[in-house]
Amino acid sequence: MKNYILSSDKVGVLTGGLCMIHCLITPFLFIAGSSCATSCHDLIPFWWSGFEFVFVIIAFLAILQSTRVTSSTLIKPFFWGCWGAISFAVINEKAHWLELPEYFIFIPTSLLVLTHIYNHKFCRNP
Repeated sequence: MKNYILSSDKVGVLTGGLCMIHCLITPFLFIAGSSCATSCHDLIPFWWSGFEFVFVIIAFLAILQSTRVTSSTLIKPFFWGCWGAISFAVINEKAHWLELPEYFIFIPTSLLVLTHIYNHKFCRNP
């Protein structure tokens, strides 16, 4: 039987994918259930919007481990830059510091998923 090890890069890809799914379906779930157009964000339960912070924490742990075992020094700042952009987007959504488009979070999240895939395939220490 093959031994399946859940590496930090696999966790990072899974977390990033779930984060994107969460961000995609949230507006549809709550707009479909109400007739409001602009204030639906207020109807989202805390437990649902709290998932964003869970994704950020898991991503932090996955990046921490991935940067420890990667053979590439160039990929480390890219990991942390993507995580910083995702963290800023999540906190900004709650604090309303800047008016960012809703799709902004998909850019660093997609880049982070691709970075984990690249790191897993090409930059792992033997």
